Amino acid sequence: MLSQHQRPFTPVALPFEIRDGFVFDKLARRSSDLRGIAQAALYRAEALRRLNQPAEAEDDARAALQAARQAGLVEEEWKAQYALGKIAEDAGHTADAEALYEKAIAAIDSVRSGIRQVQLRTAFYAA
Repeated sequence: MLSQHQRPFTPVALPFEIRDGFVFDKLARRSSDLRGIAQAALYRAEALRRLNQPAEAEDDARAALQAARQAGLVEEEWKAQYALGKIAEDAGHTADAEALYEKAIAAIDSVRSGIRQVQLRTAFYAA
């Protein structure tokens, strides 16, 4: 059963999602909002991957990765690496997919360890 935030995947809905991604991307680029650019590219990449347009999906995932790295956005960076991994896996490039998934996991782990360090520091100074 789908939650209230999930919609069923339907190919008919995707062209609107892609169009909305382009609209959001244009607005983000006008304001030089790298987070918005990365998120719009990720959104489009997933829609295009589901439409079986891997080359276009990969272009958007790489654009998201570039914007994320440029702005230091760790969350968008691991999401882009994960998206690229899914695209590689769909194409049967298992080794490439695994390497990309490992990069995404490493980014997640770095965020998690950073959170732990902050919590430990806060606890130390509070004591």
